Amino acid sequence: MMVRWLLTFVVLLLSRGPASAAEPMFDADPDHPWNRLRECFFVRTTDDGMTYSREELEPPFQALSGYLVEGQSHERAIALLDDFLSRRADRLISDPLKRAVMQRDLWAVFSTTAGTGTLRWWEFGDQLVKAGIDDTGDETFGRKRARRALQKRLVGLMRRIALSPEEIAALPDNLAQATGSGSFPADVDPGHPEKAFLPPGLSKRDGSWLLVGNRERADGLSAPAHTQFTNGRSLFLVLFHHPSGRDAAKTYLAKLQSSPSEQFPEGTQLALIRRMLLIDNKGDVSVSPVAEEVQLRVFRTLTAVDSFELLLDRRSFFVGKRGGLRPVRADETSYYDISGFHGGSPAGTKDLLETKPRQPPPLVMNCCVTCHRFHGDGGIQSVASAFAGDRKHVDLVPTSFERQVQSALSWLKKSYSWGLLQGFWERDS
Repeated sequence: MMVRWLLTFVVLLLSRGPASAAEPMFDADPDHPWNRLRECFFVRTTDDGMTYSREELEPPFQALSGYLVEGQSHERAIALLDDFLSRRADRLISDPLKRAVMQRDLWAVFSTTAGTGTLRWWEFGDQLVKAGIDDTGDETFGRKRARRALQKRLVGLMRRIALSPEEIAALPDNLAQATGSGSFPADVDPGHPEKAFLPPGLSKRDGSWLLVGNRERADGLSAPAHTQFTNGRSLFLVLFHHPSGRDAAKTYLAKLQSSPSEQFPEGTQLALIRRMLLIDNKGDVSVSPVAEEVQLRVFRTLTAVDSFELLLDRRSFFVGKRGGLRPVRADETSYYDISGFHGGSPAGTKDLLETKPRQPPPLVMNCCVTCHRFHGDGGIQSVASAFAGDRKHVDLVPTSFERQVQSALSWLKKSYSWGLLQGFWERDS
């Protein structure tokens, strides 16, 4: 026991480095245990000295990466987690917002190390015949002992900082906050199509934005690939806005069932909202009011689309600024956004910070087209996906928030990652 404590102490000393590599997030003290843990998992320095610390939702490594499961990065992560747990550093911060964000970030790290779906498809010539995703988990990824050591500690900490169901429900509706803050225009500016906006009705259940699902799927999930790629740890909602209002949107979607190639009118808008899921102190999953991401598409014409993205900015979220949402710039790049998988499987994609020579990261705003393609031969130019097989249209139908939540949680609780997490959670109880 004494030898293990000394080894942990030495690793902590050697790994201290410049804690200011990223701006302090949870406390003004860069050496605060919460800041050091956050930096360990979301700020990555490569062998050639480049530090990658972009504020994003996904951790900076792939499922097959050696990061955190071998070498110095693994030793440092284990030492920091052991120190955090032994000192009961979870008690140092009681703010529900910070505890919620820390848990969702730890869950993201756990989920990535636990693997995710592997894409399967068949092509004949240029035609995509079938596509699917197999949830194979991490059994074949290697370094199993190191993975389990890391995962066990991550879940132990997630359990300690878990909020009650009532505390989760009381978290702020930051999308409504952002809409009411005056920080974003309410509509797109045709003269400045690059300028982000935020429609006021996105957070209203019965407003002009219509929540839609996919009638081709038994579960009705409207963004199943996003659900798969995140191992179900976020809720993805798709909303449809017809320029003539909610009733016109319903009429148009009803027509699709008999006329699947009927185009929507110019001025149509679509939104993808990613909501934060949290595990409460009873070990169950709750949908929080917090929006982690908002993506918007505006079809000025049927051949021209403007895309916008708002992303959770944790520091702004903690102080209530702009609802914690910031616009993604046109020149912003990312190695590890969901779209950074470039249509490939996270489980089968090489770690982009381990490839040599390292390629420049792609522009975030250019990545969505990798999976979402336009069809110019009679199909509806909307949210068509690479995973829609040979269909040229999307089978959207009105749905309810409750059904999307039920389907998303049902998918999550059948996943390998959730079963692994629950095993550690119950063992720690």
